[in-house]
Amino acid sequence: MANFSKSDLEFILKQIFIAEAHAAGASLIDLLPNGQVPFGLRTVDGSYNNLVAGQSEFGAADNAFLRLLDASYRASYAGT
Repeated sequence: MANFSKSDLEFILKQIFIAEAHAAGASLIDLLPNGQVPFGLRTVDGSYNNLVAGQSEFGAADNAFLRLLDASYRASYAGT
């Protein structure tokens, strides 16, 4: 069984409040002290996982994951 302290539950409640405000239309950038903190609950599709300006869709569902280098594959092993 998990044991939670009062401070654990207060932290979780703060994250829920951040997520509710974001779902209501507030910008996560405005809700958080900076884009590097792990506060709030992110969206299921992965949008807003990256809070750097202009990169909110990086890593989100249905977006291309572009290569920075050419693909380089090793030769396959015999029998696999």
